[in-house]
Amino acid sequence: WFNRVNHLVCIGSPHQGAVLDRASHQLQQLIKSVPLIQRLAQIGHIRSDGIIDLRHGSVQADDWQHLPERLGVVHDVRKPTPLPKHIKTFFIAGTLDRQPRHSKVSQLIGDALVTVESALGEHDDWRYRLQVPESHKVIFYGLNHLQLQYHPQVAQQIVQWLTTSHDCLDE
Repeated sequence: WFNRVNHLVCIGSPHQGAVLDRASHQLQQLIKSVPLIQRLAQIGHIRSDGIIDLRHGSVQADDWQHLPERLGVVHDVRKPTPLPKHIKTFFIAGTLDRQPRHSKVSQLIGDALVTVESALGEHDDWRYRLQVPESHKVIFYGLNHLQLQYHPQVAQQIVQWLTTSHDCLDE
């Protein structure tokens, strides 16, 4: 099936991980250090592999499975995994902000689950940046993570991308 895929549209996907999981992992580490409540930290070990992958956006099992502690580390130790070149990829991000703003708070909040940077495949380390043309990325303002999947403007953007001439998509 992999060779049959021509287009990929990601809606609010945590390509670079989710802040919420990184924060919960740090809280779990903190709880483990407090003798009276350290048993609560064991609850964090119940997480599925998919939830663990959310910490940094891991797509390969061995990004964290080789680590001595199943839940991994706070730092990003995954292997860079580029997107397949034969698939035209599009990223949609949402933010609770109603207008473009470049504040730290705005960047951290994103759509309440995924930051705009993560949804757009951007990263401070060039090895992890997903190489998607700017014309294949869009941010929807005033939408949370769940609203993205049903909003008519999001659907309209997807239709526009997928019905545009293939010559324009090869940027």
